[in-house]
Amino acid sequence: MKYLDRVLQRWRIRVALAHVPHGAEVCDLGTFDGALFVEGANKGIWGVGVDPEIHRTLELPPRVTLVEGYFPDAVDPDRRFDAIVALAVMEHIPPDAQLALLSAIRDRLRPGGLLIMTVPSPLVDWILPVLKFLGLIDGQKLEQHYGMVVLELKSNCTKSTLELKVHSNFQLGLNNILVFRRT
Repeated sequence: MKYLDRVLQRWRIRVALAHVPHGAEVCDLGTFDGALFVEGANKGIWGVGVDPEIHRTLELPPRVTLVEGYFPDAVDPDRRFDAIVALAVMEHIPPDAQLALLSAIRDRLRPGGLLIMTVPSPLVDWILPVLKFLGLIDGQKLEQHYGMVVLELKSNCTKSTLELKVHSNFQLGLNNILVFRRT
């Protein structure tokens, strides 16, 4: 992961952590190296990070495990979470699989639990290849970007009985933070 990748990752994490309750049990989808748990250690968050390609480069806080695989299959089916975090994940999910994933997320949230996502602006799909060409980012899995329309994502979350609580932009308007609550 290059320096700019790490800066953007940490920025997304800080924005997301502002919405994670203190002491929450969290499932971090697309965890990569567990940085969300390291950054959130001062909030006492704990739980499981899931990613098809785990990079064990960080010393993780207690009560945090990283699991290689895909959600929901890689996580104990009886486990429920206070928050599920998906930072820069949904744009890598094929559109025909998003509703099923959102339903699985809803099912794994405790009542009142939060889904916290970051989703890039469509403009990012033009910017990232240029940054990768210039050698400024690694551009993880750019070939898997399916594009993302925030309105469609909001609609799919509503269909999955998740209620929108927060939607705002950050990273110079190139990224969105969305927070949904399981009703």
